Amino acid sequence: MQESVITIEFIPDGSEDAPLLLIYGDDIPSARELFHSIRSLWSDGRASIAIHDLQGFIGVGDVELYFHLSDKNSGVIQSQERFRFDCYLSADMWEHVEGLLEPFCDRYYRSGEHRYQWIMDSGEISVIYSTQRGW
Repeated sequence: MQESVITIEFIPDGSEDAPLLLIYGDDIPSARELFHSIRSLWSDGRASIAIHDLQGFIGVGDVELYFHLSDKNSGVIQSQERFRFDCYLSADMWEHVEGLLEPFCDRYYRSGEHRYQWIMDSGEISVIYSTQRGW
């Protein structure tokens, strides 16, 4: 079984404007897994993806993160289940998010270099993708 290398962590007081989901880790294959899963939402019309179940991903403290294809761009919403988060975006917005993740999939990227990208800042909760636990 592969060791999890990308972590999903909920930080309630993460940013000045909103709580934060931080997806972090320095692993190109896992970044590509996320990239291609997001592509399946907007290009193949896949209804939803459980990000925490992707190979190489794990949620801190039972965090579950689901990405959904939607007609509306609601962003990330925390469900009644304390550590479940659902993100609803249109195909166009998922394509945009995919583009924001593309630099993290580059095989010429130098491991150990700290980089991050806000990938969602609409809705109740913001999301950052980072190579380290920080931004």
